[in-house]
Amino acid sequence: MYQKQNVSYLAFPKNDPIRCAKWIENCGLSISVDDVVKKRYSVCGKHFETYMFLNDLKNRLQPHSSYLYYLMMRP
Repeated sequence: MYQKQNVSYLAFPKNDPIRCAKWIENCGLSISVDDVVKKRYSVCGKHFETYMFLNDLKNRLQPHSSYLYYLMMRP
C-alpha cells in the first residue's frame, strides 16, 4: 500500500488469481494475472466504497472487496 495526499493506493490481490482477474477486468486492462504478480500494480483507494475498508485510514481492504470503476462515470 502506498499513500499520497490522503489517498491510499492498494495492490492487486495477487494471492487470489480469481479476484485479481476480476480487478483486471474491472480496470479495463489487457494484462494477465501473471503480469500483475510480476509487477507492482495498484488501484487508487477512491475507487472503493467506504464499507470495503477494514479501517478508517482506508488503507486495508476487506478480503471480499472488489475494485469499482464508478469514479470514471461521474461527471
